[in-house]
Amino acid sequence: MDGGSYGDVTGSSSRRSHDRIEPSQRDRPGRAGLTQYILQAAVAPPEAVASTARNGISVSDQLLTSLQSTTDALRQADASHGSGNLARAATAHLKVLLRFLKEGGFNEATGRRLAAVTADTAIQTGWYHFDSGAHTVAHNLLLGALRAAHASGDSRLRAGALSFLAIHGYSAGDPRDAVTAARTARQVIADQDAPALHAMLLTRQARGHARLREDREALTALEEAQALCARGRGENDPHWLYWIN
Repeated sequence: MDGGSYGDVTGSSSRRSHDRIEPSQRDRPGRAGLTQYILQAAVAPPEAVASTARNGISVSDQLLTSLQSTTDALRQADASHGSGNLARAATAHLKVLLRFLKEGGFNEATGRRLAAVTADTAIQTGWYHFDSGAHTVAHNLLLGALRAAHASGDSRLRAGALSFLAIHGYSAGDPRDAVTAARTARQVIADQDAPALHAMLLTRQARGHARLREDREALTALEEAQALCARGRGENDPHWLYWIN
């Protein structure tokens, strides 16, 4: 999959807003504008999500549970099979979800849940590509994941997408973007009882500070993360953060 193929799957800017999971070439931010894009996409109110398709496949709760199970299985397989082997399968799964968004029949509540599964899958797919060295493809997928998470209304998924954008920032981009993404993610979930998620974000923020040679800020973030880990998991910590205990 090249950098343009995902844009072809998501559709052009003339389609309704929740179809455009990935920013178009026109809307995609350059490095200079990424910080502002992160802030706007993370804190703006969610858009309406409703199907306008006629005679589309009905998207039921049972179907969404099955689709989420596939995403969860791919996530678990990452530990044993490696990201490179999963990128193609995850991309195929993501395309199925995007087609349901474009052509399926669903109401507002089901549409938000579909956007959530899509966001989760796009995050995982972006990570698999990143871990395989396809950093540009991964970055575009993660920006798309942030958009889908925003449409879902789930602040934890927005934080998840931002956390992987932070990894991209300190590993292959601008470490300042990593710090901004992690900090913004923590603001987004400020009302959630999610100490494990906060701790994970702080470790990624710390990596950004370290790359910037901001030793004191990095140490402060790590100390706060350690204190949060000592609390254990919270009521709102997401299931996909299973590896922090």
